[in-house]
Formats: sequence, structure tokens, C-alpha cells
Amino acid sequence: MPNAAGVNELPNVGRIQGLMLLPAPTPRDSTVQLQYTDQKGEWYQTTMPFLDAMYLLNLLKAMQMQSGFQMPENPLATPKKTPDGPEKA
Repeated sequence: MPNAAGVNELPNVGRIQGLMLLPAPTPRDSTVQLQYTDQKGEWYQTTMPFLDAMYLLNLLKAMQMQSGFQMPENPLATPKKTPDGPEKA
């Protein structure tokens, strides 16, 4: 259902579950399937062209560099408290 700006919104992501490359003879014809669960644990899947997936990767890399946030080694790991304060994955 469209939001106030007229954009159809997907359910919010609770956790990314996986990706699968569906190769074709050329990158332009290849696709990527993304599966995720929402906060309630319901599964969703979307498919995008491979080149759009690579563009998304570049956008995410730029966002990470501009924010100064470090890439987690294992984003699915449960954060553990360290003796000196902040939690680390």
C-alpha cells in the first residue's frame, strides 16, 4: 500500500537471511534474490537485477565510509559485553 509520498513500502527488515545470485550469460541479465524476515519472523523475498545489487553495494560502502562506522566482522553474531565497556560483536 502506498505511503503519503505515493511509494509502496516493503515490510521493515528484522534480519537479512540470505542472498542468491541467479547467473545469466551476462551481468546485465543476471539477478539477485534477497530473503529477509520482518520483526515478527515472517519471510519475504525480492529479486533485483545484478547491476542494481552492485549499485546498492556501492551505496552501502559509501555510507559506511562517510559515517565512520566499522564493518562488523559477523553482523549476525550476538553482541558481547567487553570488560572495558562497549559491546562488540
